[in-house]
Amino acid sequence: MRNEYHTVIINLDKIMEQLIESIWQDVIKTIFDNIDIVYLCTFMLLAYLVKKNFAVFLQKVTNSKWKSVYTVLVLATVLAVPFLLCTETTWVKILLSYAVGTSLYELVISKLEDRIKKQ
Repeated sequence: MRNEYHTVIINLDKIMEQLIESIWQDVIKTIFDNIDIVYLCTFMLLAYLVKKNFAVFLQKVTNSKWKSVYTVLVLATVLAVPFLLCTETTWVKILLSYAVGTSLYELVISKLEDRIKKQ
């Protein structure tokens, strides 16, 4: 009797594992279907590399100080125009890519920058 319960628990465990793996694969597929990876990588790289210099440029052009958040938003918008005109992406993919990119930046890159600055 005990051996049967053990077998049932092992089978349930395998079923749950397969179900979670299937759901996870669906989530990842949905995310990749709805974002533009090239825009995402380009946006994140440019945001990291030129954010401070672009803020200085915007300050000179507009004669006002820009917060970092708005500088990145302007950079993302300027970058989105050629992607929308020259590729087959949509504005929804650009918007979702921007959201994912800013979240990844805050979660990953800013933490790495903090660790590097501490060392």
